[in-house]
Amino acid sequence: MMVLWVLAYQLLDALEFLHENEYVHGNVTAESIFVNPEDPCQVTLAGYGFTFRYSPGGRHVAYSEGSRSPHEGDLEFISMDLHKGCETLQEYLKVVMALKYEEKPPYTALRNSLEALLQDLRVSAYDPLDLQMAP
Repeated sequence: MMVLWVLAYQLLDALEFLHENEYVHGNVTAESIFVNPEDPCQVTLAGYGFTFRYSPGGRHVAYSEGSRSPHEGDLEFISMDLHKGCETLQEYLKVVMALKYEEKPPYTALRNSLEALLQDLRVSAYDPLDLQMAP
């Protein structure tokens, strides 16, 4: 567990450096974190494809819905774009957790709330799933 906190600390150093220089990484994933096998104390953050300048000349760029392609994250990390659906998820879980053992779930209401979220994300409930299978 200690390794996780050391890793988090060093990632904060890298992110602070980027932020202090007016940039946002935009895609911190497990694939973008490298630990030097020769020196396990050295952690490097890579994968700058989604990096953008959030504060050119010290003037913070205003957030604009849909101004960039939403990043969906991956299995290890979820993006801020998908966090928008957490209110939806909380409401879904409240309804499900409140069900009595003999009670029939309100499938239509549950499905409608999820469908609204999927529409906001511009996906269909029946789109093919992009699952990565472990060998």
